[in-house]
Amino acid sequence: MMGIIVPLCPLRRTQIASRCTLLLLLLLFNSISQTQALSAPTTATYTTGTSTSTSSVRSTMEASKRATATLIAESLGLESVVGWAPSLPSLGVGFVEAFEPPPDATKPLLSWLSLLSISTAGIAAASAGIPEPTQDQVQLTAWSGPLTDVPHLITRLSVVHAADESNESLRLMMDFRPRLDAGYQDDPEPTSRAAFVKAGVRRDYDTAFFTPETRQWRETVLASCQNDHGAVESADTPSAKVFSRVGSGKGDWSVCHGPLYLDVTMPHTETSLQTCLTACQDATDRWQTWVKAANTDTDDASSWMNSRLIYDRDNQVRAELFSNAVGEYEELLYGDADADADKGRVIALADAGRLDMIGHNDIGRGEGDYY
Repeated sequence: MMGIIVPLCPLRRTQIASRCTLLLLLLLFNSISQTQALSAPTTATYTTGTSTSTSSVRSTMEASKRATATLIAESLGLESVVGWAPSLPSLGVGFVEAFEPPPDATKPLLSWLSLLSISTAGIAAASAGIPEPTQDQVQLTAWSGPLTDVPHLITRLSVVHAADESNESLRLMMDFRPRLDAGYQDDPEPTSRAAFVKAGVRRDYDTAFFTPETRQWRETVLASCQNDHGAVESADTPSAKVFSRVGSGKGDWSVCHGPLYLDVTMPHTETSLQTCLTACQDATDRWQTWVKAANTDTDDASSWMNSRLIYDRDNQVRAELFSNAVGEYEELLYGDADADADKGRVIALADAGRLDMIGHNDIGRGEGDYY
C-alpha cells in the first residue's frame, strides 16, 4: 500500500538564500517523496547552514507511526488518498499521509486517518543567524465514522532541540475525543435535565471506553513518565470548546478533549522515547479494539437523532480544532501565531482531512442515505 506524502513549506521568501537553491531542493524533495513506499521509514533531511543533517529521532517516530497507520488502514480497508492537497508547496519540512474508506463504503467505521510530520530545523537555520530551538513533531489522527460512538484518536510526539544543542525535551500528547458532550467538565452530580442526559452519555462512555482499567492504564503511563523519566504533566487543559446539544435538550458549551487526555514533557533519552512510543502504540491498540467491536447495525447506530447529533458535533469539533491548529502551527514554525496564517492554514488543512469525509458528509458523492 502506498501512502501519499504531501510536503509542506513554511519557509518565507525572505529566508531563501537563492531561487536556484530552492529549485534544486524542490526537485530533489519531489523525487524522494514520489518513490517512497508506505512501509519504508521516511528520513527527514534538511539544510542547516552549509551542511545537511538527518534527524534520526524524527525518523524513528515516523517509522513507528507509519507502521501503525499501515496496520489501521489494512485492517479497516482504507485507501491511500492519492493526490491529496495537490496545491501544497513542494519544498518544506514535512509531509502528510492520508487514508480514507473507498467511495462505495456504506457504513464506514473510520472516516479519515492522517499521519503528519513536521520539523522547524530549516526555518531556524534561515533565521538571520540567530540561534533558535528546533522541533520535530509527528502525530497520528483518526476520525471515527458517525455511525459509531467510538472516540476519535490522536497521538503526538514532539522533540524540542535546544539552540545550543545542550539538551532535548520530549513531549507526549494522547487523547480519545468523545463524540457527544458527556459533561466530563461538569459537576458529577446532575441537577438539571440537560445534566442528567449528559450523565447518561457519560455512563455509557465509561462502560464502553473509559473504564476503570483504561483509566488505570493512563495513570500507569503518567507514573512511568514521571518516575522513570522526570516528566512534568502540563497544568493547562486544552481550551477548545464547542456549543452542542445532547438529545432534544438545549445546547451547552463542552470541551473537545476526553477524560484520559495526557500531556507530559520530559528530558529526551532513548529510554524515554521508547516509553512514549510504547504508550502511543498501546493507546492505538485500545482504540482499534473499540473500533473493531463497533456495530453499525445497532438501534443507536440506525437512529437518525443519535447519528445526526454525533455528525453535528464531529463537524463542530473538527472546525474548532482546525482553527486552533492554524495558530499553533504558525507559533511552532515562526514563534508567532500571527506571522503568516496562510502557511499555518496549509498545514492544518492538509491534516484535517476532506470537507466531505465519507460517512460525515456525502454531499458531492451523489449519496446521502445516512441522514
